[in-house]
Amino acid sequence: MPETIQIEGMSTGDEVEMLRRQVLMFQGYAYALAQRAGLSPEEAGCLWFEALGDPARSARPPADPAVVERVAKGVATFSLALLPTTLECDGDTWTIRSVLTDATADLERWGAPLVFFVRWSAMVQRREGEASGGIIWETWQEGDSVYQRLSLSSSLQEGLPD
Repeated sequence: MPETIQIEGMSTGDEVEMLRRQVLMFQGYAYALAQRAGLSPEEAGCLWFEALGDPARSARPPADPAVVERVAKGVATFSLALLPTTLECDGDTWTIRSVLTDATADLERWGAPLVFFVRWSAMVQRREGEASGGIIWETWQEGDSVYQRLSLSSSLQEGLPD
């Protein structure tokens, strides 16, 4: 007769670290496969975004400052689980900074340069911003950090009360 063995989970810190490493490893692997398939980072980003296939995206109402804040805080929270991350607010503009030092080795292990990740992210996030009711979502790299800036498009800001 089989014996049931009691197992113990890891501490939350250990679990988060294990998941962080796995996510970064799979990202590097996916980027390497995209490169080997001859896709540019932008093409791979579009393929990823289209695969999400959320039909409700086209029906989303125009974003307002509260939506931009919610999206920025959600992205920063997710990023913080993977990388050292900070979030700043300047009016209705939110800037997320993630330090990539630890992620670089995980990406490059698969032959996926950091620039591929940054360009892929920029495309996915730009498309997500458009689908989220018109959020302008800019992504760029400076040194060992990736920045994401989220704001409302000027046409949406014109309709807001002062």
